[in-house]
Amino acid sequence: GMTPSADGRRVFVSYWDAGFIALATDDPTRPVFLGKTTYPANADGDAHSASYDDARRLLFTADEDFCKGGNGVEPGWGYLRVYDFANPANPTQIGEFRTENSLGKSDTGAGDYVIHNPLVVGTDVYISWYSDGVRVVDVRWRPDGPGMNYFRMPIFVWTAFATAIISLTATQLIGLSFQLVMFERLFGSGATPELRAQR
Repeated sequence: GMTPSADGRRVFVSYWDAGFIALATDDPTRPVFLGKTTYPANADGDAHSASYDDARRLLFTADEDFCKGGNGVEPGWGYLRVYDFANPANPTQIGEFRTENSLGKSDTGAGDYVIHNPLVVGTDVYISWYSDGVRVVDVRWRPDGPGMNYFRMPIFVWTAFATAIISLTATQLIGLSFQLVMFERLFGSGATPELRAQR
């Protein structure tokens, strides 16, 4: 994948085992190589996607590593890495985030506990995982801040969740009630004694 900066002057290319490559695109017909991330010797790599925070010059990356481990390779599935791109010629990894399942410490049965896509929104990073759902990570103070689980969500997420439940349940019941009253009045089905008595 490719991740552009907000001003369109940089593009970060996900280049699998070669890491994430930064290109200057001031002239889109002639991109200029600025630098690239490098993986530690024991990393499997698999640079898949990224999201760039222009204000802080941080690149949040996803390593889509489906291999749980191997000889000489760090255990677990792919995870989020955070790179400081203040100096594009020498980006530095300053943080990471893994779910407990992505560490690969226990047999979790069928499932691929690998990261898929990160998305920076303000000071939060929304991260999708194949078998671990969506996580919201607050990166306001430190790039490896604690993740959010079901009981540690901000109130706006709970309100959206409650609204979705109401939309899926109560709205249909109210609509069905209106339809039943309409059929009773139009076709005289008389489901209630009060309506039959009015005829």
